[in-house]
Amino acid sequence: IWIDIGDAYLTGTDERLERVPKQEKMPFDGLTVYDRRFAVIDDCVWFFMPRGKHRAHLARLRNGELKVFQLDTSNAAIVQVDREKNLWIADYGARLLRVDAATVALADPSNFPLVEALPGIGAPGTTVRDLFTDREGNLWICSEKGLHLLRDTPPIQVYSTAHGLPSENIYSVVEDHD
Repeated sequence: IWIDIGDAYLTGTDERLERVPKQEKMPFDGLTVYDRRFAVIDDCVWFFMPRGKHRAHLARLRNGELKVFQLDTSNAAIVQVDREKNLWIADYGARLLRVDAATVALADPSNFPLVEALPGIGAPGTTVRDLFTDREGNLWICSEKGLHLLRDTPPIQVYSTAHGLPSENIYSVVEDHD
């Protein structure tokens, strides 16, 4: 992970961050930046910090202080926030996980329960492929069972081939400038 802090970057794995001064050539030059890998809530940045080859822990960076949350999931990869400041985590193991806003605000690594949200979406045989929060704070969930729009918890609107999508298998969604 690389975090731009102005005159330098923070980078790290295994629960440690180190400061790297900006240089003309950086190790990440030419790599793609994925904006769904982090979420900003107030003055905190939430992201997944690599730990080993195929694992990651949820981390929170606030005023230079790093807190690491060891979650009961090994496949978590995408984090987003909704308009109520709930944290949503896509687990490629097919689960959609939610941390309520009050728990997020306390940010206590020893008391950070994950709730399997909307079990019908993360049901066996369904993979949550992507999450996206639009400018109004609505959460879009891309899955093998269509595109799901969460405006409030619940109801949820599902878009499928019946609504004109070319396939039920949705990999990603983005928002244009309009």
